Amino acid sequence: MELVRESVDTPLGKVLLVTSQEKLCSLEFEGFEERLNRLLTKRFGVYRFVTGMESTEMPSRVAAYFAGDLSAFSGVPLLMQGSPFQEKVWRALGAIAPGTTCSYKDIAISIHAPKASRAVGGANGLNPIALAVPCHRVIGASGTLGGYAGGLSKKRWLLSHERKWT
Repeated sequence: MELVRESVDTPLGKVLLVTSQEKLCSLEFEGFEERLNRLLTKRFGVYRFVTGMESTEMPSRVAAYFAGDLSAFSGVPLLMQGSPFQEKVWRALGAIAPGTTCSYKDIAISIHAPKASRAVGGANGLNPIALAVPCHRVIGASGTLGGYAGGLSKKRWLLSHERKWT
């Protein structure tokens, strides 16, 4: 599979974007390339990055998000490719309004699997498209931040950023 990899400078450092045929299939923070490659291999098997096919749309959407347009990823075609349960969780993440949070349990209830909070956490942690699929908006039932693949300092920053613009 041929994938296009681009990077965008943001207030949180570089963001790495991976697209396939104009669909966003990965958005990851720089420094997490090992995770990026592991998830891409799991999803696509053998792949290679190609040059000369870069998009202008995806980098501009990332820039717009960081400039305060919290709907910048609305309507972006996504290529998720997970298990049916993971994809259900990832769709539920997309329903969390900017500037708000919900718990893993809330997500479990919303997908009609009220006892699956831990499984929701696992699916949340494997979300391949940060920001566009807002896994940073999910927190623990006690109000603690929980984990975040990009690091808790980035999660705090993103939540604060969104509250500033809502």
